[in-house]
Amino acid sequence: MLDQTKPGLSGDAATGELNLAAAGLETDERGRLTVDKNHRTNVTNIYAAGDVIGFPRLASTSMEQGRLAACHAFDISVSGVAQLLPYGI
Repeated sequence: MLDQTKPGLSGDAATGELNLAAAGLETDERGRLTVDKNHRTNVTNIYAAGDVIGFPRLASTSMEQGRLAACHAFDISVSGVAQLLPYGI
């Protein structure tokens, strides 16, 4: 697991100092991690949520992404509430 997170205000993810390649993680040209529908990265036991995956970059949505990722990691059945989350302010 990553020991730190970096908040970002630009469209780029603040992942440059995390040495993600050492964990086998791949980022796009803006430093964002690509995840599947369960928020799993290209390394199957590493999940990502929030600003490091890009849109919509809102705290409430990031919290839900994290909840879904944690539930999937521990094989807990859960459904998302994406239709209720804001996508802009």
